Amino acid sequence: MTSRLNRAGAAGALSLALVVIPLTCLPAQAADGTRELQLLNINDFHGRISMDIGLGLANTVQQQRAENSNSVLLSAGDNVSASLYVSSVQDDEPTISYLNALGLKASAAGNHEFDRGLADLQNRISQSADFPILGANVTDKATGKPALEPFTIVTSPDGTKIGVIGTVTTETPQLTDPSALASVNFGDTVAATNKYADQLSDGNEANGEADVIVAEYHQGVDVSNLNDPIVANTSPKVDAIFTGHTHQEYVMDAPVPGKAGKTRPVIQTGNYGDNLGDVTLSLDSQNNVVGYTSTLHKRAVSPTPEEIAADPVLTQTNKILTDANAYAAEKGNEKVATLKDKITTGWDPAKAANRGGFDQRDRESTMGHLVADMYLAAANSTGRTPADIGIVNPGGLRDEFPNGLRTSLSTAVGDLKVADAVAVTPFANNLWTTELTGAQLKQVLEEQWQQDAAGNMAARPYLQLGLSKNVTYTYSGTADAAGYAQRGNHIQQIFVDGKEVQDSDTFTVAVPSFLLGGGDNFTTLSKGINAKDTALVDSDAFVNYLREQGTVSARYEKQGVRVENVAKSYDLAGKLTFDVSNLATQSYGVPALSSLDVAVDGVKIGTVPVQDGAAKIDLSLAGHKFSAGQHEVTLTDPTGVVGTQVRTTVELAGTSASEFSDVTPDYQFYNEITWLANTGITTGWEDGTFRPHEQTERAAMAAFFYRAAGSPEYTAPATSKFTDVKPGDPFYKEISWLADQGITTGWDDGTFRPHEKIQRGAMAAFFYRFAGKPYYVAPSHSQFSDLTPQSPFYKEISWMYTRGIATGWDDGTFRPADPINRDATAAFFYRYSQHVGTNFGAKVK
Repeated sequence: MTSRLNRAGAAGALSLALVVIPLTCLPAQAADGTRELQLLNINDFHGRISMDIGLGLANTVQQQRAENSNSVLLSAGDNVSASLYVSSVQDDEPTISYLNALGLKASAAGNHEFDRGLADLQNRISQSADFPILGANVTDKATGKPALEPFTIVTSPDGTKIGVIGTVTTETPQLTDPSALASVNFGDTVAATNKYADQLSDGNEANGEADVIVAEYHQGVDVSNLNDPIVANTSPKVDAIFTGHTHQEYVMDAPVPGKAGKTRPVIQTGNYGDNLGDVTLSLDSQNNVVGYTSTLHKRAVSPTPEEIAADPVLTQTNKILTDANAYAAEKGNEKVATLKDKITTGWDPAKAANRGGFDQRDRESTMGHLVADMYLAAANSTGRTPADIGIVNPGGLRDEFPNGLRTSLSTAVGDLKVADAVAVTPFANNLWTTELTGAQLKQVLEEQWQQDAAGNMAARPYLQLGLSKNVTYTYSGTADAAGYAQRGNHIQQIFVDGKEVQDSDTFTVAVPSFLLGGGDNFTTLSKGINAKDTALVDSDAFVNYLREQGTVSARYEKQGVRVENVAKSYDLAGKLTFDVSNLATQSYGVPALSSLDVAVDGVKIGTVPVQDGAAKIDLSLAGHKFSAGQHEVTLTDPTGVVGTQVRTTVELAGTSASEFSDVTPDYQFYNEITWLANTGITTGWEDGTFRPHEQTERAAMAAFFYRAAGSPEYTAPATSKFTDVKPGDPFYKEISWLADQGITTGWDDGTFRPHEKIQRGAMAAFFYRFAGKPYYVAPSHSQFSDLTPQSPFYKEISWMYTRGIATGWDDGTFRPADPINRDATAAFFYRYSQHVGTNFGAKVK
């Protein structure tokens, strides 16, 4: 016979007990004839089998069993995967052995049990486990039949039959690799639970009957909402509800639907074995629930050697843990790099005291920066899968550098080991590339405001992607449930390699296979084209990347910044005003940003203070000779310590005086020439002209590049590198610097030919070398009718075109042998600053 809840209470009442209140010893049979059934529970353990956690949790379980011999241990899923290296190095087999030894009787399937697909769960994990892994809402698409056991009957030490129904979040296909789960459906968890609760209480022994029914949901509850589906709609035939997935701690007395005045327990323990859930039911002789207690027991300290020796369960778990840790220490102890700075996942100092400060997935983090940079570098290292951008999901980052920081914030930086890298990226995802349009990239960033497959706000309303260093963006609105209401209207501008992204642009993106399949609800990533497997596993690639770095430093700059209150237009004689916030990367140990230099098209107009990660721009435009039209505003950390740089576009209106007498505001390249003068790259001629139609000499070009680099400290050699340039000649210092930087090699006869006009092809080579010879694969078919892949400087010219620096002529030619005019030179420098640009540090006139 199934039990019924008989505990009296105020109708609709809900209480939360987050303070641990240990139970007193419960006798098997009370004076009134009732008996106690203790249900112990864990969730989201994720292979935390370090010695202290593993022994501490085992000790907690055994202590509770000592107080109540009528105990059963259950789990709400995610026992494995996203594990510590000590477990992941052996594919989580030690964790399964540990849970077997601990006497786990049944577990819901978690989404992470599906990380390697359904077949792996069925044929490896379940085969190793001595306990059933339940998925009542997981059905075969072709037949509609259960793909996993929907429930099991567990018999407690006193003979009570406990029906355990397990379900897993419907978001599972988005949270794993959807392509590996194409054969199964993930149905409504509550409906599935209720279906089998009815079956277990219908009086038909042939289909299973239970004295007590327990629901194990791998799904979280909104504790502030009595209408939460699990709370409000789970069948009243269910006596106790355990939950997981959201890594929260709560103990609720939840109203039983249709049973006025009655409540039942709803629990989640947090994660990683930090707590042991405990629901103790008082049962009468007819197996009716006549009362209950519920609490969370904080994980106990590790048992003493004497306690281990005296307890067979502790003895066995200790051996499993010892062997696993020894094996991992041997395999993972190899040094791969030296850590200079602490690098962490998202950090919330307000949660630090509760061991929950890290793994805040709604925050941009230094670990997200590092891993996204690694993805991009790894894809490009193959020579077969070049990429433009790296992207990582925050849930793919599972530890900190240095290892141990989650336990003690004083953990010192030092050597990075193989195990440290794998602990951060434990999923062993294959690294893929896929091609997205600019419009799709924007949509991917909009999907940070999360919705599930049904179009509803997901359990976590915002997930912050980690992006490679060359990507920045601005947005409006808030990164929370309130901001979710404006999903689709947040992202303003995106910049890749300094160039503003247009909808029609295309980018090759390096992502883990998890995201390629649309994981974490980033469905647009699954819609890219030309997907290619790099044949690299992300954890292996991470180890190799760290080795190549040698010394690993944190990248502090903020890439996604909130920009608001930008006017439609600003008067050239007025003020530039708008607000910026979310300027701080929210990881542990990030230095504070104290001020920002504000520049328009590279021309500094002032500095503003930053307080609490926000700044107000309120600076005069008067006195600067800008033209009317669109202009790029950059906000830059003047110290370079944090390195944040924000880009946004504004419209300026009105007129200003021309810098040169022969360049009027209506001239085609007026804006570019004025910018060249404002940044100090050109001074024009002594008669006040710029002479835009004159061709640029090679010596003047050397001066332009030297000034564009910020006129760096440099002492020219006493002996010239070139036979036709001598100390004391005009631009001797600049020409020597150009040669020392490798931007020019001169001619084969040892000359530089300073007075020759520079050709457009050579100009492309200068810009490519000035940019540091970035990794670039030229297309097999030329963009210009007068160039072939065999043409001199073909790669450099193609790179210029790809980066938006050179567009060529209207007839489809580039004309590489043509000398370049001074106005086109100004245009090239201006476009370089806008689209590539961070070499510019020129002093303003």
